[in-house]
Amino acid sequence: MANQPEQDQWDAGVYQIEKTDPVLGGLGGIANAPLLNLANRTKYLYSRIQEILGVGKGYAIAGGTANAITCSYTPAVSAIADGQTFKGKVAAANTGATTFTPNPAAQGGIAPLPVYGLDLQPLSGGEIVGQFTVQYNASLNSGGGAFVLIENPGGITRASAPALADNSAAIAPTSWIRSIFAPLASPAFTGSPQAPVPPQFDNSTKLATTAFVQQALGNFQGFVPLTASATLTASQTGSFIEARGTSGYSIALPPPLTPGLVFTIFNANSNSVTLSTSIGAIYSANNSSSSYILTVAQSAQLVSDGSNWVVISGQAVGALLTNGYQKLPSGLIIQWGAATTNSSGVATVAFPIAFPNQQLGAVASINATLTTGLVSTYNFSKPSMSIGTQSYQTNAGASAAVTYLAWGF
Repeated sequence: MANQPEQDQWDAGVYQIEKTDPVLGGLGGIANAPLLNLANRTKYLYSRIQEILGVGKGYAIAGGTANAITCSYTPAVSAIADGQTFKGKVAAANTGATTFTPNPAAQGGIAPLPVYGLDLQPLSGGEIVGQFTVQYNASLNSGGGAFVLIENPGGITRASAPALADNSAAIAPTSWIRSIFAPLASPAFTGSPQAPVPPQFDNSTKLATTAFVQQALGNFQGFVPLTASATLTASQTGSFIEARGTSGYSIALPPPLTPGLVFTIFNANSNSVTLSTSIGAIYSANNSSSSYILTVAQSAQLVSDGSNWVVISGQAVGALLTNGYQKLPSGLIIQWGAATTNSSGVATVAFPIAFPNQQLGAVASINATLTTGLVSTYNFSKPSMSIGTQSYQTNAGASAAVTYLAWGF
């Protein structure tokens, strides 16, 4: 023998057994239908009495919508007092700002009022899931009253935002935390944020500080004065190197193994300075060598291609005088001047500057209307050369004023 499976519901009617109905017992049998209707009604009435007495469920089944919750209490609530609490159970969680009413106005209850969290701010969604408890606070909502969610089944503890400089153990809402910390995605920094300076030559996606930019672009990252032979290091790349002194010396470059390394070197010495590399070569003007000579007052910028040093720019210097010279970035030097040959038609001219390596050639012309007509250049050397003049009439040397042009490197 088994009992009827009664449910907590109010059946709309009690089934009437007709004369034509077969007598059929058991679960779902026609003979048991009216008994089941009555059993369900009894169960429903019992549950409502339990709620009224404050036992059993202890809450009302909520109606309305997820964000506009209604409950029907027995007896109906027509007025509420400050501090009064209400319990209910929703079928779906709220998704945003929410209102609540114990008994809708149509049932003689009161109009909906907003539901706030413990921070006394409107709900944002997900706070009410399943059973909940709200407490009426008459001073909220500009004096119009509101309900405060005091049991938060959604698992989100709402709290009041502390002061900006608060350093206590108070529970802070995420909105307050977000106000003092930049988000990981697309942060908007204010004030003077600082970051570690990436190592020199870093080519990653790390945050670049102004110190890193200073050493990498625009201004030189440093100034290195030299007065004697020295070996440069990779950490000095990006620096301005000034070779000082009164006697020539050598400057050794670091291995050109990292593409993009740059040195800018200026020769402030009164003699030539030699640049050298122990690995690869120094390329300049279709020439490659393990060394490169910086003449007086010349500057050059050298860039590593990963295997060699390449001279990509050099300052052309010169002296625009009667006896002057012009240095070209390729290393070619052009010199000019004036002289007067002696009675034998010979003059030795000292160049304004000595060619560092070799004189390649020269031309000369007579700077007057004379009977002499032959002029030649000879005895080429780094510091000087000879000029000869000869008369057409005597086929012998004759004195004459001449100008010359010589070139070398």
